[in-house]
Amino acid sequence: MDNSDLEAEQYLQNLIMTKNVRVEDGRLLLLGRPGVMLNAEFIVSFSKYLGDYNSDSVVKLGENLGDSITKDYKNRFIDPNKTLKFLSSITPLVGVGRINFNIENEQVITTISPSVLGETYVKLFGLAKTPQCHFVEGVINRLLEGILNKKFKTNEIECVSKGDNNCKFLTTEVKA
Repeated sequence: MDNSDLEAEQYLQNLIMTKNVRVEDGRLLLLGRPGVMLNAEFIVSFSKYLGDYNSDSVVKLGENLGDSITKDYKNRFIDPNKTLKFLSSITPLVGVGRINFNIENEQVITTISPSVLGETYVKLFGLAKTPQCHFVEGVINRLLEGILNKKFKTNEIECVSKGDNNCKFLTTEVKA
């Protein structure tokens, strides 16, 4: 475990100890806003059934979560690279898997390994023919837009759900 893992673990512990994650009047509050805990099987099943009809809707749902995460963490660090590093270290602790952001030549390659959602997809539905992490695609897109203050388009180029070793997303800047 490196220092960023310890920092993320301590941060989560502080959230709980300072009651920023608490139950109040029958509601789970996360950083003062209502939240819910969902298991991976629900997220994958919901995404698959909705995505079979309209994957863009699943991407939009992910974008909403990405906006919320950005709101919670963007101002925690002044340096966008530190924000991305922190998010990389916290994602395994919240059950997503380790996310790695690699910024090169006006594009970002994001890798998730292990991919809890990709693995769950295979468990529930078998191997897919195309990438299935539309929800995560939306989350990553909005996280990067919010943190780097640029307009992006994200596409999943490898997916555990179709037998790849990890989930990999290519994010490119959209020029106005």
